Amino acid sequence: MGITDYREFKKLYYHGATYAVILHDVKNLPVIAEDEQADADGFYLCKWIAYEARTIYGVVESDDYTIRFNPKKREISIDETTA
Repeated sequence: MGITDYREFKKLYYHGATYAVILHDVKNLPVIAEDEQADADGFYLCKWIAYEARTIYGVVESDDYTIRFNPKKREISIDETTA
C-alpha cells in the first residue's frame, strides 16, 4: 500500500512528483513520496518540502537523521544515521 492510498492526507504536486503531506509546520512540510513503500513495521520514510510563504525551495532529506511516519498508528520515528 502506498502512502497516497491514505486519503486523509493532502496531496502536493511538485516538479512532477506527488507527495502526501503528513504534518503542517511553519517552515517545512514533512511529506512522503507517493512511490515510497512502508517498511516491515508500517513506517514510511519522510522528506521535507522547504518553503516560505508561497515559494517552495525544494525537497530535502537529512544526512544526520531519518524521520519515518506510520499512518496507521499516527507515530513518528526519528533515527540518527551513522556514518
